[in-house]
Amino acid sequence: MLLAAEAPRDELATTLREQIRRPECMAGAAFALASLGDREAVPYLMHMIRYGLDPAAGYLGLGRLKATETVVALRRTSRPMQPREGAAAAWALGEAGGEAAEALLLELLDHAL
Repeated sequence: MLLAAEAPRDELATTLREQIRRPECMAGAAFALASLGDREAVPYLMHMIRYGLDPAAGYLGLGRLKATETVVALRRTSRPMQPREGAAAAWALGEAGGEAAEALLLELLDHAL
């Protein structure tokens, strides 16, 4: 029974991987892949953050994957963050865990207070 349940999920992941290369579909497909736990979404989520294409969704996707790349994405961000993006980035750092993420989160909190 488990195999039958995995088949539609695999088909969905395959379709999303095809659609993610289309600029008009990238954000939605990357977030959906991340929601499925597919790390192939990471470079696309990083792209979304770097170029301001719904960066909050990019951070939420990275957080869903517990991706340590969240630290790199935040360090590269030079533009001011909107509150929604900052909250998503803080959550993603917490999900990523580790010393680097913790240090950056504390640094961000120091600047926010």
